[in-house]
This record gives sequence, C-alpha cells and structure tokens, in this order.
Amino acid sequence: MALRLTAGKSSGVTMQQEATIRLTRRMIGQLAARTDEMNIEKRLTDPRTKAGNIKLSLRRAVTCTVAAIASGCKGFGEMEHLTKGLGTGARRRLNLPKRIADTTVADLAARLEPSDVRGLIHDQVRLARNRKQLEHDLPVRAVALDGKYTMTFVFDPPEAKVKYGQVSSTGSCKVGTMTACLVSTPARPCLDAYPIPPSTNEMGTYVAALDALLGAYDRTLFDLVMFDAGGCSLANATATVERGLDYLFCLRDNQPALLEQATRVLGWRPLKTADAVSQDLDGSEVVVRHLWRTKLLENWLDWTHLRTVLRLHTTRTDKTTGDVKTEDRYYICSLAVDHMSADDWQTLIRRRWSVENQNHNPWDRILQEDKRPWLRRPQGMVVMMLLRRLTYNLLAIYRAVTTRSERKRAQPWKELMQELYDALIRATQQQLEGLRRRTVATA
Repeated sequence: MALRLTAGKSSGVTMQQEATIRLTRRMIGQLAARTDEMNIEKRLTDPRTKAGNIKLSLRRAVTCTVAAIASGCKGFGEMEHLTKGLGTGARRRLNLPKRIADTTVADLAARLEPSDVRGLIHDQVRLARNRKQLEHDLPVRAVALDGKYTMTFVFDPPEAKVKYGQVSSTGSCKVGTMTACLVSTPARPCLDAYPIPPSTNEMGTYVAALDALLGAYDRTLFDLVMFDAGGCSLANATATVERGLDYLFCLRDNQPALLEQATRVLGWRPLKTADAVSQDLDGSEVVVRHLWRTKLLENWLDWTHLRTVLRLHTTRTDKTTGDVKTEDRYYICSLAVDHMSADDWQTLIRRRWSVENQNHNPWDRILQEDKRPWLRRPQGMVVMMLLRRLTYNLLAIYRAVTTRSERKRAQPWKELMQELYDALIRATQQQLEGLRRRTVATA
C-alpha cells in the first residue's frame, strides 16, 4: 500500500517534509528503475573464477558503483562509506543489503572488459530512445565526436592483450576515449566512449569510432557527424559520406588551401550583412555572434561532397572592463546551404560544443575524472570512465526530461547529486512503501 501523506496539523507532517519525501521517492525510484533494466549479467563477463565463493554479484557491484558516482562519491572508499550508511528503504529497493567493501569492487572493476561496459551504455541509450526521452529539437539529428584524455602514472602490463595507455609528452601515461555526444536532444547523452588506441590519436580513430557507433545504433538515431578541426580531412569527410551520413567539420590551418578560400569568400563581409545574429550573456560578458553561409565553394577541388561553408564571428564585451575580444571560426558541411534556416545553422554550430560543455566539463569539474579517476591502471581507468558516462546519462536524462519544472531542468549538477545522496541516506522503508517496481525493459 502506497504511503499517503497530507500536510497539516492532523498528520504531523509539514509541507516541506512531504515535499522531501516525494523527492526521495522520485529519485530512488528513478535510480532503481534505471539500474534494474541494465542487462548486467548478459553484457558483462565476470573475470573472477567460478570455482571460488563469489559473495558479491556483478549486478550489486555495478549498482553500488553507479549509485556512488551519481551521488558525488569520488572513489571506492567513499562508495563503501555510502553503502554502509544507506537508508533502509534505499538499501532494500537497490538490493544492497549490507556494506560493500571498496577493495572487492575495485578489484572487480579493474578486470572488466571495456567493450562489455560500452554495451551497457548502448543498451541504456536505446531504452531511453524507446521511452521517447531522446526527442530531437533541431532540424538535423546530430552527434559530435571529440577525444578526451586522462593522465596516470601506471602503464599497461607487458602481458596485456589490449593496451589502452600511451606515453604522453611528459613521459607519463595518458588514456583516451572518443566521446560521442547526441547534441540534437535536450539531455545531450553520451552515445559511446570509444577507446583511442595507443598507436594513433583522435583523427586516426575517427572512422573506427564512427563505425562503432553505426554498429551499436540504427541510422535513424543520427544523420550528421560533427568534429573539430583536428579531424577535418578529406579522408574523414569522404568516409562519413560513404556511410550515408553528413559531416560538419571545423576548418582551420590544417587545411590551409580550403581555409584560404573560405576566408576569401566570407572573411570580408561586414557585420550588417550577416545571415543570422544572436546575443547572449555569458557571466560578465555580452556575447554577440554573426553568421554567414555560402555555397560558392560547393564541390571545391577533391571535396566533391562539400556543399556549404560557414563563418561565425564572435564578439565578447566585458561589462565591467569594457574589453572587447573578437574571433572568427569557419566550418564546412556536406548539407546544402538551404537545408535549414540561418538561425538553425548557428544553433547547430553552437551545439557542437555540447560534447565539451555538457559532457567533458561535468566529468572533469563535477565528477573530477582527471583528479580522482578511481583506478590508475589503464584498463581499469577506461572501465571507470565508461561507468561515469553511464551514470552521467542517467542523471542528464532525469534532469532534462523526467523533471517537469524549468528550474529543476537548470539545476546545478552538484545540487542534483547532493539531493540524490541525501535521498539514499534518509530513505526509509516506510517512505518508499508502495513504490512500484517497474517492468524491466529490453533494448
């Protein structure tokens, strides 16, 4: 029987207490539902010997790790402390009956296969799409790719079949993944984090990461791929088009001839001739953006699939000091110039930064991936990176889609994670009474 509370003198429950209980039920319910549907036993291969007495199941290990990351824990020690202090209701609903030792989960996570954990992310995204939580709000369905590296002082062991770390310029080890962010949806989920092999870099991983995306999802999830200037090459552009997709790449001096022509065609145009203009407030700065687009370089030389070149001129004015900074960026795209309005082109270009602002920035600034990676050996680091992205998706979809109010959808990450931590600690069985266990969906 569901718990029913009515604020007032007769019930002894204040309106604030009732709201707190509702929030607790909502957050624990969402976390439990999303972890229940993870196909953990089928997706993950248990590296522990079956002959031994395995006291902690894979499901419980992953569930407690996801709950710890989502509630702001920065390591396995804090995870153990969380599982020790769980409220009776959260403990029962998440099926975590007792304290879970940090060393047990750390040893297990360090030996999981990253490719298996990536499968959990793919399932998660497909299920969210089936629930219509990934509705597109742009004229194109766009994914942005970008590489991200985390440093460590531990290298792969010589006997490792697959190596994930490479020597950095400082002599330490760096571990990289190629992030794929679905930027045309409000939640900006991470579709994949493809490990960058030590023998290459982001540009050399582009095609492999793209093929991995197409292998995980059908072609109706996205139809445009965006990448920064480091990956802007004729080979990558051609590979994208050959796979039935379109591209939008940043254009800089690594393509000097094409950049020179784009500057010649668009660089001289005055501000009053811009096709689209927008103004925003970014901290203490007033940011004005002007966009121009042209098809004058269509089918330029070997770029037979090139249709549109764009210039985005940005002016930043500090309201306090009056200092003014300007910048011009150029972009090339295989879509026709009239495929969308000038305002939509500008929005699309700005959305490319979502992979940095809505993915990488929270992972580093809030989850402290670089400072507190949880594990230091490269394979384990990649596993924790992937579990961090899985957890981010859970929180991002909850914040951007599940919550109803605009204030909640703009809620700071730290505040959201603190609310979840508080809910996990205070949730009693009485507060969660009647919380329905949802039918486990399949991807």
